[in-house]
Amino acid sequence: MRSTDPYALLRRVSGNSARRLLEEGQMRCFLMSGGHIVSVKVLSTDLSDEEAIEQCRLEFENSRQYLDDFEVWQRTRKVYQHSLDREVLTFWKRGPWP
Repeated sequence: MRSTDPYALLRRVSGNSARRLLEEGQMRCFLMSGGHIVSVKVLSTDLSDEEAIEQCRLEFENSRQYLDDFEVWQRTRKVYQHSLDREVLTFWKRGPWP
């Protein structure tokens, strides 16, 4: 099983891209599916925690990909983790029929 550690993605990124993601105070939104990071959005540095969570939630809700989780990080500090209720997700995939 793959690690959900956000820094696992950074280990595959090199040079200026990795440095940009690790800038002091920079907030990142990790969009996830099935426990795997699908996309990373770099958020503005002047956002409060609540604003960053809301911006990430909007990215999550407006995504055209199938996503089930998102996380907001500021460097090594996990600001917020969202997960769909697994029972609701299973019901949604299976449908209401027997």
